[in-house]
This record gives sequence, structure tokens and C-alpha cells, in this order.
Amino acid sequence: MTFALRSLIVLIGLLFAVEATRFAFVEDLIRQNLYEEALDWRAGSTDALTKSAEVELGLGDARGAGGLAIRAVTRAPLDVAALRIAGLAFEAGNDDNQTQGETIMRQAMLVGWRDAPTQYWVFKTALQRSDWSAAAVRADAMARANWHRDQILAALWALTAEPAAIPGIARQLAASPNWRTTFFHDSGISANRSDAGFLALSALLAKTPAPVTDDERASYIQGLVGGGFYARARALWVAALPAASRPANALISDPDFAMLAARGTSDHGSDFEWDLRSPSRAPVTVSRRGNRTSIEIDTSGTNHGRVLSQTLALAPGNYRLIAQVQNGHADALSWHMLCLPAKSALVKQAPLSEPLTFSVPPGCEGQALSVTAGPPATVLLNSVQLTRN
Repeated sequence: MTFALRSLIVLIGLLFAVEATRFAFVEDLIRQNLYEEALDWRAGSTDALTKSAEVELGLGDARGAGGLAIRAVTRAPLDVAALRIAGLAFEAGNDDNQTQGETIMRQAMLVGWRDAPTQYWVFKTALQRSDWSAAAVRADAMARANWHRDQILAALWALTAEPAAIPGIARQLAASPNWRTTFFHDSGISANRSDAGFLALSALLAKTPAPVTDDERASYIQGLVGGGFYARARALWVAALPAASRPANALISDPDFAMLAARGTSDHGSDFEWDLRSPSRAPVTVSRRGNRTSIEIDTSGTNHGRVLSQTLALAPGNYRLIAQVQNGHADALSWHMLCLPAKSALVKQAPLSEPLTFSVPPGCEGQALSVTAGPPATVLLNSVQLTRN
């Protein structure tokens, strides 16, 4: 190899090294948000041009932002961030640029499926035009990318209040996206949820290979409970029960303990079902004799405490509670009731063997009703009746 060729190779290597160093320095300046300095070192840096354009757009200089962004797009036609800033800059300009801005944003949409800000623009535009199907598709893209997922899912729940939007949302849910569990579970967005929308989604998903599961329904209901929406939660729980199991008395669930007898002493599936605290508090036996179910509670030799409980959702007003007790002592078992969510006492240690009248005040959205064990005894409990006076 001649000396001249070696020298040329060395020179080319030096030039590449210098250029690589300059690139690294420019990238470091960009990381420090020093975009103008980065452009002084490399006037054609796509990232620096795009970031500078974004800053100018935020300051309200649509014209300046558009000029910088177009320079970036000229150097990198498929750079989604550059396309997005250019489109937004044109859209923010005068009316003559509106169409051009939307055209550029559509190009950004095509090359930037995972670019969440671009997808948000399409989502917002779809909402403005009542294009519910497109809005659902774009919301799905943003939620999959975990871009402000809570807000996106809250927006989807808000959309379920619009009947025409529900089929599009159901189609996305039927594909079992990575956000589906959170969609039904997150109690933080309970206030934005539409129960009618939930029922409509459930009906549509029931016709797909991915219907709403028992766990998803329970998560939705528990989310409402966590948000303090006891009446809404209980109404949905009742609606999900088989017709034969729905309580005839709308005020209390399973008044004759038939569901409890069928389930046994296993864990209850909802706060609105009877929950047995057996055998840690008192031995409990549930038996079915003909058309009657009996609960035998043995309080002998146990610590005092709750043995049976259920969450209610009573509206403000006056009520009467009567329990059919056999072989019972007046002080063997007692009623106890708390207002929810404050957990303030509503009823304290009222004997089960006597009718109980009580009042639910405003602001007492839910009630925790429980039976507590007292002195040693064996009590046979046949039914509970709750009526409004």
C-alpha cells in the first residue's frame, strides 16, 4: 500500500472521528435542552430542529415553529416528531393553513402508530367529528403504549355514556388488549364510569369469544364500592345474579339464607352477600330443611366478635329489622351497624331477638350490617326481614 493511500485512509478516519464527536456533543446539548446551541454546532440536526420548533410552538410562534419543523422534515421525511410539530404548527396558523396542517398530521399518523401525541391528535379530532370508531382505535393505541393510560381509560368510560360509541369500544376490548384488566379494575376512575355503558359493553362482549368475566365484573363492582358508590355497585351485583337468585326484598340480600346454604361456608363473592366468620369466631352450621334454611351459631367458649355480616345500600329513611330466632337467648347475638364510608356507628349491640327500628341519615351511602356473638349460647337463625317504615 502506497504512502499516499495510507495517508488518505488515516485522513478519512480522522474526519469520521471528528464528525462522530460532533454528533455526540450535539446529542448531549439536546439532552440538556440546549437546542439553539445544538443548532450552532449542527444546523441540520433533525432532533434539534424538531425540539426548537416544539419550544417555539409552545411560546405561540406558529410561523417560526413551522419553519423549523419543515427544515427537519426536509432532512428526515419519516421522522414522526418532526411531522407532528409541522402539522400542529400549520394547524395553529391562519385558516388557510388548516387543511395543510391536517394533511401533515395524517401523514404523521400513518408513520407514527406508536407516537402517542400524534395518536392523541387523531383521537381528539375523531371526537370532534363524532367518529367514535376511530376514537376507540386511537385510544387503544395510546393505552397500549401506556401513555397517560388512566386518563385515556377515563375518557373511554366517559364515552360509554354515548350509545353510538359503545360498539367501537367493545371491538377494542374483544381483542383483549393489555389495558383491559385495568379498564374494569381501576377504582380511581369510578366517578367517570357509566353503569349503563358497562351493561351495554357486557351485552356486546357476550357475543364475542372474550365476554366480560366474573372477575372483571367483580372488579368493576368493587371499584364502585371503593369509590363509595354503594347503591350503584349493589344494583349491578343484583343484575348479574341469575333470575332465581335475585333477592325478592330489594333492601337486603338472601333474607332466608338460601344462597348461603347453596354456597356453604366458603368465601363470599361480594360484599353484598352474607359473610360467615366461621370457625374463628363461633362454630356455624348452615343446613337446608325442606324450603327453610337455618343457621346454627354456637357462641359458647368463643371470644365476642362478628360472626355474620353483609353490606347494604339503604337510602336515607326509617327502617325495621326483624330476625327469626329459635332457641335463642335475648343477649346471645346482637345487631351492629356502621355507616359507610365513614364507619360511624349507626346501631350498637341491639338484641337479635327483638325487632329493631333505626334511621339512616343523609350521607350514609352504605351500611355494614353484622351479627356479633355475645354470652355462651346456641342460636338457630332462620331468616332476616328488612322493611322501610
